[in-house]
Amino acid sequence: MEPAISRGTLIVGTETDPADLKVGDVITFRNEGSTMPLTHRIVNIVQVDGVSAFTTKGDGNPTPDAKAVSFNAPVHRVVFEVPYAGYALEVLRDPRSLLLLLALPVLAAAALIILRAPGPQKARGDAQS
Repeated sequence: MEPAISRGTLIVGTETDPADLKVGDVITFRNEGSTMPLTHRIVNIVQVDGVSAFTTKGDGNPTPDAKAVSFNAPVHRVVFEVPYAGYALEVLRDPRSLLLLLALPVLAAAALIILRAPGPQKARGDAQS
């Protein structure tokens, strides 16, 4: 969806009845048989046998999607975006990154404890006059 929605942006949508969608709305949906959600802009709406068929296009794509989509259930219309927050969510999904995020404060605390620990104490009888 670049340039309108930059890579790494967290998008927040609200469930919307397909009858309430209009040209220009940005929606998130899954194509039939796909598990990956798409976020595209509606560029055309036609009625086919009494059902709305939506032609969508990614803002960064030169042409609209080849196949119009119809929805039997509410679809998510984008209502606002949080730049860069998507990157943070991706980091939290990766177990190794999550482990690193949890381990860094523990390691930092351990380093502070070690660095602030008092040095060896001289015995009282070792004092030189």
